[in-house]
Amino acid sequence: MKNLSFVLLALIILVSGCIAQHKGFPVNKPVQISFTNNSGFPDISGNRVVWEDIKTDRNLIVYKHDIYLYDLEKRSSRLLVTNQTDIGLPHIYGDFVSWRDFSNRSSYLMDLRTGQTTVINGLVDEIYKDKVLLRTHEEGHPYQIIIYSITNGTTSTFEVNTTMGGVDIYEDSIVFSKSDSNHDYNIYLYNISNGEMRQITSNKKEQSLPRIYKNIIVWRDFRNDKIGHWVPNTNQNIDIYMYDLNTGKETQITSDESAQDNPRISGDYIVWVDYRNGNHSIVYDNPDVYLYDLKSGKEIQITHDSYAQYSADIDENTIVWMDKRDGKVKIFAYRIGFE
Repeated sequence: MKNLSFVLLALIILVSGCIAQHKGFPVNKPVQISFTNNSGFPDISGNRVVWEDIKTDRNLIVYKHDIYLYDLEKRSSRLLVTNQTDIGLPHIYGDFVSWRDFSNRSSYLMDLRTGQTTVINGLVDEIYKDKVLLRTHEEGHPYQIIIYSITNGTTSTFEVNTTMGGVDIYEDSIVFSKSDSNHDYNIYLYNISNGEMRQITSNKKEQSLPRIYKNIIVWRDFRNDKIGHWVPNTNQNIDIYMYDLNTGKETQITSDESAQDNPRISGDYIVWVDYRNGNHSIVYDNPDVYLYDLKSGKEIQITHDSYAQYSADIDENTIVWMDKRDGKVKIFAYRIGFE
């Protein structure tokens, strides 16, 4: 009788384990998670995704913004902020969500546990653990990168002469792109603990939009482009590069002659927006989301739809992006895994 009970218990555990593997968010397929008509700029932390939603009038003039939160495991959304003007670009880390207020050049920080909101000076770029990264710039003064402590509400700053987007943080390391006296944009690393600044790239063409995870920095790179820096409404040869802080080795990740842009990194995965499948007579046509596996060295195309997929972000094994496959801008998610 004891042997029979043991067998039954083992079967229950096995079945429960199989059910648990298939519970929650689906894997290995794109899933739509927003259902309004103009959702944008998703950011992901764990099972939570935030994005902004834009409302327009009959003349398609933007007049209101909302901020949404979506739980991938519960498959449910929550409206955090509604009917506000001049806000957007939300970020999330754990229980904290931030977004920019462009009219006042400030940012809001919301604690999801209490609903309490704090106003911070500067435009938010990222949240990581206890720290919020922001930037500010006053006419006639250098750009400042602000480090705000959520725990005690204090700030510290360091100055850069100019900055080209893409400020990111991991532990005590901040990466950003700034120009020198020749207006060449390169990647720099700032150590919060000791205040040391380290130049990562020294190419005379633009390197910008850096991201960091552990010892790996990734960025978009114009060294193989004829112009050598970003130009609006122009097809360019942009590649993704990475640098290993442990080995000091720089590696080219992509080599296609079209644009690979806006990289993100988490764990063993790098994702970016890729224009190789578009009509090259049309500027930035048909972008797709691609992934590179650092362990296997394999490149994987995530989206295959003939419409635009762009503004991708990743956390652990889940990718989110903006998607225009039905003519409206929605948010999609894709969880890498095994059925």
